[in-house]
Amino acid sequence: MEENRTDLNGKDDCEEYSHDDQEMWQLEGMEQQSGHGDRGPNMTGYIGLLLLIGGIFIRDSGLSRSLIIAALILGIFGFIMNVRQKFISFILITASAVVIASSMIGFGGYQGQGAVGDFAGMFQTEDREETTDDMTVYEEELSAEEVDAEIEYETEEETEEEAEEIVENLNELVTLTDWLTERDLVIICGNNAEVPVNIEIKAVFYDAEGEMINVGEASMYYCAAGHRDVAVIGLPKNTNYDFVDFDHYEFRYSVTAAYENEAYTYYGDELIIDSNVGANGGVLMNVQNPTGIDFDSVVYYCIFYNQGSVVGVRQDVSTGLSSAGDVLDIGYPVDKAYKAVSFDDYEIIVANTMNYT
Repeated sequence: MEENRTDLNGKDDCEEYSHDDQEMWQLEGMEQQSGHGDRGPNMTGYIGLLLLIGGIFIRDSGLSRSLIIAALILGIFGFIMNVRQKFISFILITASAVVIASSMIGFGGYQGQGAVGDFAGMFQTEDREETTDDMTVYEEELSAEEVDAEIEYETEEETEEEAEEIVENLNELVTLTDWLTERDLVIICGNNAEVPVNIEIKAVFYDAEGEMINVGEASMYYCAAGHRDVAVIGLPKNTNYDFVDFDHYEFRYSVTAAYENEAYTYYGDELIIDSNVGANGGVLMNVQNPTGIDFDSVVYYCIFYNQGSVVGVRQDVSTGLSSAGDVLDIGYPVDKAYKAVSFDDYEIIVANTMNYT
């Protein structure tokens, strides 16, 4: 009797244990299905967050994009299936959406890193192609500008080399011829260079013992290529402005290439000058200006000769030479006492034509 009861009790205990255990399992399954479980949903959220973080900072755009999409899917899955941990899933969905949206509207915080730097390409292919085309055009224009700049630089180098070579030869290409008159030392410059030149002259006068008694200076500015100019240096005087005797003289000069200046462009060859000796013994000039340019000033020198030697120089200026022309009495040469000096020939040199406007 006791064994039967034991067996019966044992059977009852086994049946009771199995029934309770089955109910517990069913409850746990219901909890997992209804979102009351802990491990599965938590792991889903945490894994999604890790995928999202990895997708932001991994530089491989393909892998990065895949990780963020996976994080978004896990967030949506967790939000639908998980009741207890909806907050984590909501954060996951929001963060993934923000990353994608930031890449599409061009936030620069992570530009060039991971999917953020590449997501816009998934949705903005057309814009990217237009930008690429613009960049290509810009690069082509930049390359063309670089080529032009390089050519210009080479041209400037060649021009500088040519200018240096010309400057080295200027002293050989510029001729200075000096003449002593009653009152002045006259120096006639001939510029055979291909560029206009500036010439600075210093004349030193000595007595018979070789002592310096006076220094005179003169400048010829912008002597045009292929033309002549004149420098006049007065002979030595004392404190009373009386001429003093001297034994000999020497002059030193420097020649430099003049900077191109449109204001000093030489038009002397285009002026028409008629001249003759007037009743007063001086040279009269009739200047016609057919250039169509109104010059601010035109400088003339009249060189007087007697038997081939220079005996005097006079200067005159046309101020505001228009198409109407000008008439000038340039005068005649004089000695130390201001008496007329005889001459048998003369020539007129247009030194420069200036137009500042």
